This record gives sequence, structure tokens and C-alpha cells, in this order.
Amino acid sequence: KEQQSYSPQVSNTMNIDVLVTLEELYLGTIKKMKITRKIHNNSFSFTKKQEIIKIKIKRGYKEGTKITFKGKGNQLYNMLPGSIFFIIKEKKHNLYTRNQDNLIVEKEITLKEALVDYLIELPFLDKTIIREKINDNLVIHPNYKHVIKGKGMPNSKKEKYGDLHINFKIKFPKKLSLYQKKLIKNIL
Repeated sequence: KEQQSYSPQVSNTMNIDVLVTLEELYLGTIKKMKITRKIHNNSFSFTKKQEIIKIKIKRGYKEGTKITFKGKGNQLYNMLPGSIFFIIKEKKHNLYTRNQDNLIVEKEITLKEALVDYLIELPFLDKTIIREKINDNLVIHPNYKHVIKGKGMPNSKKEKYGDLHINFKIKFPKKLSLYQKKLIKNIL
């Protein structure tokens, strides 16, 4: 006669959102989360247990990434404790937008800057300043996109970085004097 082995059921999983900045996703960080879980003593009563869990956010994690802590969730009576899924939620950044491993930024420049030498200067996620000169003979036209290779987000699974895409928005002057118009006509 075979003996049946009994394996207790596992309690439900808890899902907890972790709000992370783009800077933290770029550099990686440790987040401390205070959790409260219920441990049921019987069918009618439970005790609450508070704990601080350290979550390692790896460089390049994406929105929706789940970090699992097995056995740290609620525990129903006569069952094993459930898991906790910490789910990465990215805070909106005031300058950069993320698209997979690429970063996108919109840069407003004047018509003069678009027509003559232009030096891009942007504060970056690692507290440095990006400085890149646009080619001397290049004119930045509406819808022009400049790409800086390897200056995007790190990929958490591969040893590589995405790119930085700079979209230019050209601010045209509201008016020109007759003299300025004449000069432009003679040059162009």
C-alpha cells in the first residue's frame, strides 16, 4: 500500500508596488520597505508581524519587474506563508523618458542655435553633464534627432547600454527687423 505524502498549501501572494526614480534605475539602489503581514493562529484570530525588507534594485530594471521574496507574505491557518512580489513602478522624470533601454529627451533651442554651431549640454542621471557638439556643417532642422550611442539605460541582463535620443524643438523668433531679413536674404 502506497503512502500519500501531504504537502501543505501555500497562502496567497502579496503584490506591493515599489516607486523608483529613473536615477535609481540607472545607478541601482537598495530600497527598504516596511511590510506588515498577517499570521493566522486559527480560523478566527491572527497576529500582525512587521518587518523591514531590503530590496536590491539592479541597474537597468524596467517598469513591471517583479522581485520575489518567498515565505515573507501572509500565512493562513494550517498553510505555508505566501510570497511577496515587489513590483517596480517608475516615477515620471522631469527631463528624460525611457523607451526600453533608450532614453529620450526633448531639447528646445533657438533658430540661431539650430543654424550655427551648437553644443548640447544636459544634466544626466548620474549627476554628470553631457556635452556634445553638433557637427559644424550640420543644420538642426525641425524633426532632427541626434543620437548619442551608449548613453541610455543599462540593461540589467546584458553588459550594454541603450542610446540617448535628443529630439530638437526649434523656437523661431516672433519677429525680425527689415535689416535682419535683408541680411538673411543675402546669406541664404
